[in-house]
Amino acid sequence: PAVRRGNTASLLLAQNIKAQRKLGYGEFLDFMLVRLALADIGTLYAPYRFEELDNKNRGHITLEDIQAELEFERFDLEKDGVINIVEFVTICGKLGIGVDNADRLAIYNRIDLAAKGEIDRKAFRTW
Repeated sequence: PAVRRGNTASLLLAQNIKAQRKLGYGEFLDFMLVRLALADIGTLYAPYRFEELDNKNRGHITLEDIQAELEFERFDLEKDGVINIVEFVTICGKLGIGVDNADRLAIYNRIDLAAKGEIDRKAFRTW
């Protein structure tokens, strides 16, 4: 069977990531477009997203950075850049996190140290 270009690029990217365990900006862009297919080139704000994930200004991001971002996006149901209590309790319930909603609320309050009523990416990563 013919190998599609996307599959070849995905394979090469996966090999590079496995070897280096970190991505530069170019690899990140490829990862977002080829492997995850999160957005098309017209809607992807790759420079902003890369800088956001590279919050320690290392010039690269790790697989763990990407995984944390994907988890954050999974919890951010409204896609507004923060996780509110309803989103948090809903996803935690679906994932079996916490015994009941009171337990999930306690977890939420431990993450939302500033008591803003929302969890941003930085606070989420501490969890």
